[in-house]
Amino acid sequence: MYADSARDNPDMTGIIFAIEIDSTISTTPYTSVDKISYYNDQEREILFTTHSIFRIKKMESIENRLWRVELTLTKDTDEDLIRLTNYIRKEINGQLVPAELGNLMLKMKEYDKAEEIYRTLLTSTSDNVSIYDHAPLHNNIGLILTQKNDLDSAILHLNKGLEQRQRDLHPDNPDLAASHLNIVPEDDLD
Repeated sequence: MYADSARDNPDMTGIIFAIEIDSTISTTPYTSVDKISYYNDQEREILFTTHSIFRIKKMESIENRLWRVELTLTKDTDEDLIRLTNYIRKEINGQLVPAELGNLMLKMKEYDKAEEIYRTLLTSTSDNVSIYDHAPLHNNIGLILTQKNDLDSAILHLNKGLEQRQRDLHPDNPDLAASHLNIVPEDDLD
């Protein structure tokens, strides 16, 4: 069993997934790959579509660094899932673009993840990120670095964001004022 072999490596934890599927309510396509799998005689493997969502029912430690996680395949009409999806859409302004995912991570105080997303976007040459999007990215990285108490790096990013906004925006634009306020130490605002 593959999960069991992870116990031989002290840096790994093995996880066995036990998945419950109610085929009378599930609308998510799935198929058994036992007959074509490399592990066909050792494990029962199922291939799910990439948008499959599971609910965690139970997690238990079986042995040292070996866990069993019981999952249930959800249905598209699951009320909890619909509420969660609607909440996330609201939090990211209905858009599923990478910067909004970074913003969601920032709201969740997942600073390292948010910073990684923003830094990736700064170096991205994709159609999703234009040069005009760099100011908010620098601003958000600056805010994260402020939270991490890396003030020298924070001020560099906040200044880069401010400089770009000064170039690109009208002097009355509220985003420009927000950039200025982010640079002012909180003690000076009293």
